[in-house]
Amino acid sequence: MYHDGSETLQGETISRLAEKARAVKAYILAGSIVERADDGLYNTAVLLDPKGKIIATYRKMHLFNLMGSQETVLLKRGRDIVAVKTELGVLGLSICYDLRFPELYRKMAINKGVEVFLLIAAWPLVRLENWVELSHARANENQCYLISCDCAGFNRGNQYLGHSAIVDPHGVSIASGGIFEWIVRGEIDIAEVYK
Repeated sequence: MYHDGSETLQGETISRLAEKARAVKAYILAGSIVERADDGLYNTAVLLDPKGKIIATYRKMHLFNLMGSQETVLLKRGRDIVAVKTELGVLGLSICYDLRFPELYRKMAINKGVEVFLLIAAWPLVRLENWVELSHARANENQCYLISCDCAGFNRGNQYLGHSAIVDPHGVSIASGGIFEWIVRGEIDIAEVYK
């Protein structure tokens, strides 16, 4: 199942999103996609710069095996903590279930100097309370911003929770969406990370 939908980093999904990044002159955290690599399949996030260039890739470290998912059977686990310095700040990448593991975020903040955590996810509505609490905790305990994007709507009988958000270094929501598709907008001040 995963193999049929997999693609390389040069595949159609990332190519189209690279075009969009160039067109709107913005960073895009793409994915996650099922990346087809020489050594197997990975759940991968791809960070594109405003020129459409891939500036970072992150392979999910904490694979998920509940609610019908069998990631540990179908995918390989990523091994690298990923951070990238941009003019926006130092960005750290994470995917979905990673949110439940505070050590990853601590290592990004302490060892990699991350100022803004970027999180893409597909959490179900039944986990809304955990999603909000953990997102705020990861930002607050590391005194970093956390920008999250979760799926909205339904897929194969699962309802996703939406509630994408921008959380400040004090664990307070700057902006957040609801259960449906939503554009979340807000301003961050990297200086807040150092106060």
